[in-house]
Amino acid sequence: MLYLDAGNTHVKVARPTTDGWEIVSRYRHDALEGLIESLELEPASGCSVVDAIMDTLPTVRWLRRTDLPTHRLDYLTPQTLGIDRFVACHGAWQELGTAVIVVDAGTAATIDLMDAEGVFQGGVIMPGLGLIENALHTQAPALPSVPRELSSTYPPKSTVDALKAGLVESWTAGIIHHIRQLHAFSPEAQVVVTGADASVIQTLGEVRPFVLFDGLRSLSR
Repeated sequence: MLYLDAGNTHVKVARPTTDGWEIVSRYRHDALEGLIESLELEPASGCSVVDAIMDTLPTVRWLRRTDLPTHRLDYLTPQTLGIDRFVACHGAWQELGTAVIVVDAGTAATIDLMDAEGVFQGGVIMPGLGLIENALHTQAPALPSVPRELSSTYPPKSTVDALKAGLVESWTAGIIHHIRQLHAFSPEAQVVVTGADASVIQTLGEVRPFVLFDGLRSLSR
């Protein structure tokens, strides 16, 4: 059985193993031919934030918003909820057995709270680090590209260090702010970090790269 996580820019494909998960492949939305061929040979379950991907891959058993238990959603507009937010929180909550704050650092970064009873309490959607970097490069192309690391001095005394502080440190500070806000509602919540840019903020919580797949497998049963 394959499991698909169709995010904003890529479809990630994983298969459960005896000791965790194996990432099988990763496809851009505009290059799904290989995935379509794979799905002819093996059944799959998935969750997607892009309706067009579900239409393109009709053989997948897609988890949909209407499949989510309503008593576990404390959210004013469940019809607009990105299902991946709930699925990742469910995976972390089930694995840890406590309230969780899940930071998913992908194309968009989400910071969400699920309480100890497994009720999704909502959270924050903000630009991912890559989006911020791309926007700055597009609008201010004269500025140099910089590595994702802390500035060597503070206050920054070079353009490179100024950009490091303005990008990585400011983005991380925003995430820390929202974690603190959510901890005010649930002080016992454990922070779980996942997503493509999890390594940038790995000190903020426990890194669990497959937490969405854990949740997807559980909810698909």
